[in-house]
Amino acid sequence: IKAAGGISNFADATKFIDLGATRLGTSRLVKRAKAGDFS
Repeated sequence: IKAAGGISNFADATKFIDLGATRLGTSRLVKRAKAGDFS
């Protein structure tokens, strides 16, 4: 299952994974991680 769209923070990503997603389609988290923003 791939979750995509509206994933703007790590809490949301964790929720999608907890709900069964095995892949996340997001560019926002990549940009934030590269900037060191893990909130």
